[in-house]
Amino acid sequence: MRFRIPLIALGGAIAVAACGKDDVTQPSDAAPAPDFASVGWGVHVMPARGLLPAGIELAPKARGTGIQYHGGPILVTPKVSAIYWGTSRIYNNGPTPGAKGAGSADGSIVGYFLGHYAPSAYFNINNTYTNSSGQRVANSVAYTQFWADNANPGSKPSDAAIRAEVTKAFTSGNMTFDASTVYLVFTGSGVNLGGGFGTQYCAYHGHFSWNGNDVKY
Repeated sequence: MRFRIPLIALGGAIAVAACGKDDVTQPSDAAPAPDFASVGWGVHVMPARGLLPAGIELAPKARGTGIQYHGGPILVTPKVSAIYWGTSRIYNNGPTPGAKGAGSADGSIVGYFLGHYAPSAYFNINNTYTNSSGQRVANSVAYTQFWADNANPGSKPSDAAIRAEVTKAFTSGNMTFDASTVYLVFTGSGVNLGGGFGTQYCAYHGHFSWNGNDVKY
């Protein structure tokens, strides 16, 4: 599996799961949407319940857990950062547009969840996984930083636009890059991140290269 951490949050909802390489195939070039269907870097999609888009097929069940380790990198000390993308406050007690700070200063329900998700008995399931060096995934998630970008994402920002928003967080100096961090993007209601939220998928996560760094989002 590529990494086992909270997924990107779409349309203001949080999804926490793992998509192993044997769980869901990546979108094929034949898939009409979302717009990342034909890109070459890795994206894992969690199809919406009962709605499997064209070009995406569930792999046959493997024996045991069905989650197989393929030798790729694992985040043994996972961290998360939140990007709030909108011209108004998205959640009650959440960051106002233009604000940034440590995760502990995020007073929204999302901030509370990210700050209290682990250690927990549920997240400790991840401790059963090791990397190629035998290191186990820690029963912890550090919510390190947030940034509320005072910008309008539009009604249906493409995946390329989402990646550009994450890159903007770095180039603007509002966030720092960390290889063990997953950057979660949140928007207000009515915004369809990637173009297929709710109709084709409930969430997706991926990664891309920026200045030679592997960015997980």
